[in-house]
Amino acid sequence: MHAKKHTFFKIMNNLLKFLIFIAQARHSKEADRILKNKKCYSEILMKTAIYSHIKMSPYIYVYTLALLLGISITHNTQANEFNSNQKSTAPRLTIIFVVDQLAYHYIQNLTPYFTGGLKLLVSQGVNYTNAYWPHATPATAVGHAGLNTGAFARYHGIVGNSWYNNENEIHVDKKHLMVDGLTDQFLLAEKPKQNHYSYALSSKKRAAMMLAGKTGKALWLNFKNGLISSNSDYFEQLPSWVTDFNEKKNLQALSSITWKLIFPEKNPAYALAEATHYQASSSPSLIDKTITIDHTKPEPYQALYTNPYADKLLLELAQQCIEAVITSQEDHLLLWISLSSLDPVAHLFGPASRETVDLIYQLDKNMQEFLDTVWRKIDKNQTLVALTADHGGMPLIENIKKKGYTTAYRITPTALIAQANSAVEKKEGLKNIVLHYKNSQLFLDTKQFNKLESKKQTAIIKTIKRSLLKIPGIKAIWTTQELDAVSSYHTDALQYNYAQQRYRGRDGHLAIQPQPYTLISKWTTGTAHKSPYNYDTHVPLIIYQPGYIEKKTITKKVWPLSLAPTMADIMEIPRPSAATGKILPGIFN
Repeated sequence: MHAKKHTFFKIMNNLLKFLIFIAQARHSKEADRILKNKKCYSEILMKTAIYSHIKMSPYIYVYTLALLLGISITHNTQANEFNSNQKSTAPRLTIIFVVDQLAYHYIQNLTPYFTGGLKLLVSQGVNYTNAYWPHATPATAVGHAGLNTGAFARYHGIVGNSWYNNENEIHVDKKHLMVDGLTDQFLLAEKPKQNHYSYALSSKKRAAMMLAGKTGKALWLNFKNGLISSNSDYFEQLPSWVTDFNEKKNLQALSSITWKLIFPEKNPAYALAEATHYQASSSPSLIDKTITIDHTKPEPYQALYTNPYADKLLLELAQQCIEAVITSQEDHLLLWISLSSLDPVAHLFGPASRETVDLIYQLDKNMQEFLDTVWRKIDKNQTLVALTADHGGMPLIENIKKKGYTTAYRITPTALIAQANSAVEKKEGLKNIVLHYKNSQLFLDTKQFNKLESKKQTAIIKTIKRSLLKIPGIKAIWTTQELDAVSSYHTDALQYNYAQQRYRGRDGHLAIQPQPYTLISKWTTGTAHKSPYNYDTHVPLIIYQPGYIEKKTITKKVWPLSLAPTMADIMEIPRPSAATGKILPGIFN
């Protein structure tokens, strides 16, 4: 009798362990039903007892037992291939916030003072604390294209906000995006009894275009007339909800705005070392100042873009979009919200000015108000929210020097080009062989250079490299051929970033890597984001779906390129075709 009891409990224990494994691995509702229903135990025991005395492979036994219990076991190739009887957790509404130039250090330093949406996402979402862009020269168009496609520039084609084709500067446009993105896959994957819509909203045209992809709808703030606008690539005519929004806001009647701090001036939230240092800024302080909308300028409404007003406007537009688009249970919306105002403010004042940090605090407040409104319309667990940035930003060089870091430099592209051309003319007898500097690359005069013999070309390249490497602040220079030879196994080497941010016909002849805290820019004040170093590439990355994806901190190093394929799996749609990023850890068990 004792032996029989022992066998009984052993069988039951093994079976229950198996069922728990199946429930966890496959989220099987049948396994959960059996585990919770004690009346099923006798049935289980009978079925198990029969097969426990048959000599067979353990694998065959497991599959046989699974079949008897009505549990389907399949080999997944993607995490979004669910059991046919599994209720989908795919969201009706997906919102992806892209905060332009939101470096990760803001999350580290300012979180204690957050009270709204940023605090909510940091504390409640799956928070990746080591997300780094694999870019050499981070920029708006490159980052937004990477977020949508999950691919490197060498695949999606967007090497910068603009690039050169010999004499002509080419500004990024929808047609330059060479692969599909998350937006396209979402719209192409429309299912029976589901209506899929996708909008990309931004103050910047290029940001909206990159997020909209080939098939989505892009809307942006027109700095010339103060209207939310688009073009014929996206609409024959604007949707009525957009024109209604423009009429309601009536920005043409706005003559000025005043920037008021969200906290009292002496609040510890503003107690930063550089908070009142404007000597190296590109503008006097804007706090408590009247910002005039000057209609004599070509783009008078750009004044709304360098303060919290434009971001608040975009969130109100996003709210209007959700109200207009999601009108039934069949409606599903992918909404990209690119909040751009931090970028020009940080460019002007640096990352630790009162303007910069106050804009982030106001964004925190406005995001919470927006999410509260969203969740009054749609159940929280039917919404998927992500937050990230296209790049970080560099500290003000002059302030770095004051703190004792003396090898921080400003170098102008004009000076680089002049020195290179002078050296080539002196040694090789050719004038003005270097035409442009863009995206950390030198563009040579191809009409002149391509006529030369290979030996002469090699000599010119060597002359340029020797000359520029003498400049303090220049670390390395590579030819296209040298970058082609970079191994894909050395992804942690910064040279890898330069190799990936290229596309045939859109890159230059030589790539230049500055030393840390050296800025190659035409601007002699303010700051930028033009390097592969952590201050330019480390960004926040958070995913939150209440009830499903929440409350984790992941310290493993990841790429923001992984956001697109990961979101695709959560949304139960195919991944973007050229996505190279791996699925983010901590989302699927």
